[in-house]
This record gives sequence, C-alpha cells and structure tokens, in this order.
Amino acid sequence: MVHEDVRKPYADFMYYRNDYGGVQIKNERDFKRMEKISEAFVEQVTFGRIATLVSITDSIRDAICCVADMVAVQNEKREAVVKSESNDGYSISYADAVNDTVLRNEMYRAVRSYLANTGLLYRGWVKEYDDKQ
Repeated sequence: MVHEDVRKPYADFMYYRNDYGGVQIKNERDFKRMEKISEAFVEQVTFGRIATLVSITDSIRDAICCVADMVAVQNEKREAVVKSESNDGYSISYADAVNDTVLRNEMYRAVRSYLANTGLLYRGWVKEYDDKQ
C-alpha cells in the first residue's frame, strides 16, 4: 500500500544540489532521468519497502542521489570510450570501461552505506516495514 504522503520523485534537483551537494549532474532534465533509474534501483534493493513508508528520510534521498551520480558518471564514460582505433599497425581498443555488473555492485555498496542498519535492505521479513502491507 502506498501512502498519500509519499510523493515521487523522492529526491528533486534542488535537494540534489543543495542538500546532497551533487555536482555530477548539471541540469534538472538530466537529473530527472538519472533519478528515475536510481529510484528504481533503490526500490529494488529495498524490496519495495520505500513505497510503504509514511515519509522519506534524508538517508533514502541521499542514497538515490548517490546512485544517480554513479549512473551519470557511467553514462559519460560510455560516451567517451573508444571502441576501436588503428593507425599504421598501432591499435587501440577499449571495451566499456566499467561493465554493468561492476556498476551494479558499486551502486549496491553505495546504497548500503546510506541504508545500513535501517532494516530496509534485509532480505527477510521486518516487522517495522513488512507488517504494514
């Protein structure tokens, strides 16, 4: 059950810039795209518990902003990567700088640093969160 008080997006560009102190994402349009991806990831690793909360804490917003930064940096790396280059027998070829599995693991570690000891990441049943459903 989703509470009326909880509104998406959980973090906005003003929060990202002023409270979280984000600098990787330069404009609100790009932030909205990154925030959606980040929010989906955080919802996934918290087993949908965030949507059941009465209010969103700053630690949840910070986790979403941190993941948004990581996604933005990864997107920049993917755009800047040289796939193949050859000049007089000298060859340069780069695959994606960081593959998706490594990125996902880094994103999870970041979320864990913000949400550890909250019970949101626990894979089992948590009375505080799961009893409300």
